Amino acid sequence: MKPCIELNSVTYFHSHSIGFTSSRNRILNNVSLNIYKEEILCIVGESGSGKTTIAKIISGLLKESTGTVKYSNDLASSKKAIQILFQNSEELLNPHRKVADVLNDVKANGKALERILSDLNISDSLLENSCGSISGGERQRIALARIMLTQPQVLILDEPFSAQDIDSKENFKSLLTYLRKNQKITLIIVTHDVSFIENFADRIVVLFGGEIMEILHAKDFFDFPKHPYSKFLLSSTMYKFPIGFISSQLEDKKSSCPYYSRCNKRDEKCIDGIMIHNEENSYVFCNNPYIEISTEDK
Repeated sequence: MKPCIELNSVTYFHSHSIGFTSSRNRILNNVSLNIYKEEILCIVGESGSGKTTIAKIISGLLKESTGTVKYSNDLASSKKAIQILFQNSEELLNPHRKVADVLNDVKANGKALERILSDLNISDSLLENSCGSISGGERQRIALARIMLTQPQVLILDEPFSAQDIDSKENFKSLLTYLRKNQKITLIIVTHDVSFIENFADRIVVLFGGEIMEILHAKDFFDFPKHPYSKFLLSSTMYKFPIGFISSQLEDKKSSCPYYSRCNKRDEKCIDGIMIHNEENSYVFCNNPYIEISTEDK
């Protein structure tokens, strides 16, 4: 199956200046990733791992420093084909404007508006309210409706489950699944909330320190993760990192793996570089032979 978006060896540097001093920070390093039409791809990792930067590069809001991003012909021919809904985008809605006026900013025909309102369960009565008088969940759906009226083929959502209770998160997951099926769009979800993507995503990309640790089918991620960082994400609660689990004798060594200093599986082999293990379209970026799954790991 041919991908609709291909990232090839993408690296991104953020440059900033203070007075006469300038510096560059590497946010992404050598990221390669294929995205397929109508899939739900979730990119997971801690804050600062580079998830949002990937989203911005895919959407065209940022330009990669090195590497390439290739789009299928239908995506490349339309500037509106890829849309992104940022975390708390609903807060950008003018609280003094009516919902109907906000949606009418997008020039869409009546049938398209009617369909989106139905898909997102937005009632006609809600249209007459001001954006400041409706709930946070309703504002999120209005922000999403405004994007969907542009008829995107790829929709990127940055931390869509933040600041929601459990019921709201589940409802929003159901809504996104429905949109994917009925609108036939590709969904890219950026999140650190690993627990809420089970039974939702098709594939998962695990990111740490601006690099991909693992790419795998969602079921495999939850049942048989192979990379130590994937296992850490699944076993951690609220990202309370364990301390004292790293052997001190390797602390002064350098490795090309960004997870090296925190990895409880690291050894001298990790100094040599990172191997790519590929099996049934799953990729693990790790030089450690522990990847053979044992009964204890399951």
